[in-house]
Amino acid sequence: VTRILPCLLDGDCFIRSNSASPDLGILFELGISYIRNSTGERGELSCGWVFLKLFDASGVPIPAKTYELFLNGGTPYEKGIEVDPSISRRAHGSVFYQMMTMRRQPQLLVKLRSLNRRSRNVLSLLPETLIGNMCSIHLLIFYRQILGDVLLKDRMSLQSTDLISHPMLATFPMLLEQPDVMDALRSSWAEKESTLKRSEKVI
Repeated sequence: VTRILPCLLDGDCFIRSNSASPDLGILFELGISYIRNSTGERGELSCGWVFLKLFDASGVPIPAKTYELFLNGGTPYEKGIEVDPSISRRAHGSVFYQMMTMRRQPQLLVKLRSLNRRSRNVLSLLPETLIGNMCSIHLLIFYRQILGDVLLKDRMSLQSTDLISHPMLATFPMLLEQPDVMDALRSSWAEKESTLKRSEKVI
């Protein structure tokens, strides 16, 4: 895989939702996966969580900017638990010192940005409710196009309930969970796309 940023390092994501709920937001949960060298045991450790509401109290979408979010400890079902309580215990003295101590609490930086017309047109080809990585969006759209052709064009009848055998449709959803394979597909896509004319490109 060359000339592309691996998807595990690409934090540019998209969120599509048709919900009009004012409580709609994004729950970020940070964690670490580990393997014990001595036993081979696998596990995960929580590094905190934070919830970002996408609408204010009056139902207006929050502005597109960078947000500094303080992480919470415990689980999303628990309130008032710090990731590192020892930081607060050391907070004493002047108000300025307490403010400086609070700044040492773990934070997550989240940047929300508005989309241009081209990006909105691209996302309109995807399901109404979906979360994904922007770097894989071309492959997702291509998968949807093939899925639509197989279900609507290639069947003998729309009322047919026969099983459909299609290796690509059967395996692609599983490939989305394999970052290395997705990076290889993205690299091949970019290499092929560079040889196409503008009118021949999918998007």
